[in-house]
Amino acid sequence: MDEHGPGSAAECQERIDENSLCILIRLEQRLFAVPADLVEAMMQLPGLTPVPGQGACMRGLMQFREKVIPLVDLRRCANLETSSEQDLALQTLLEERIQDHRNWLGELEASVLEKRAFTGALDPNLCKLGRWLNSLEARELTVRTQLQRIRSAHASLHAVATQVIESVQAGREDEAKTLIEQTRQISLSRIIELFAELRVIFRETRREIAVVLRLAGSKVALGVDAVVAVERLRPGTLQDLELGGTPASPLIRSVARRAREDSLVQILNLDELLRMVGTHHEPVEELEAAC
Repeated sequence: MDEHGPGSAAECQERIDENSLCILIRLEQRLFAVPADLVEAMMQLPGLTPVPGQGACMRGLMQFREKVIPLVDLRRCANLETSSEQDLALQTLLEERIQDHRNWLGELEASVLEKRAFTGALDPNLCKLGRWLNSLEARELTVRTQLQRIRSAHASLHAVATQVIESVQAGREDEAKTLIEQTRQISLSRIIELFAELRVIFRETRREIAVVLRLAGSKVALGVDAVVAVERLRPGTLQDLELGGTPASPLIRSVARRAREDSLVQILNLDELLRMVGTHHEPVEELEAAC
């Protein structure tokens, strides 16, 4: 590793001012900035070696130019879900929505057998899945396309209820039962397939980026969602939170606005980042042996 390990007491003297060229990085909808001249490299996140006892924000170790460097999970630092937590949450949500529609078909079948009114939602926009689909906004074309496929399949499934009701009213109960069973075997199965594909697409479009920084003689990588731009901040908007502001996190030193638009940019406190890495740092020999 470098002469000064991340556990060094040295501080990073680099601060962003209104003339600094910045690298803007994104987590979810939030923008963060680091000085461009401290960025050593940006790459797709490589394989990591976990190191036990390193703290929640320390994701693990990665190889970089024949060196072993720590990677800080900026999502953890910003109190956001990690990519693995997001995937698990999505899996749970989709399983719940599938069970909702199994129950919905069960209620539709019961209404036929018991000769009573169907109490489920006819409008696909009114069930939990429909409301969730309508709430989503995706940047990526692949995600938008897949969501549209799910919306179409979901609408077709709900349309079966009207067909079943009409068949029962016409005295064709066997036809109604057949429609329900076909919907279970075909339409619901298709939605399950589309959900599985959606999870894969989400994982592929959320491939994290490692931004490697030079901090006080050390190299530290940040795991981020995306690198957005290289630009200067809007003049007159820089507010130092250490001088009277209220930082949401010790990792945020100041805030400003983008020059091209009104988006808020949070400027990372690199000294705090360095201290955090040092707090959870083991001797270099142990770290390199872990890899």
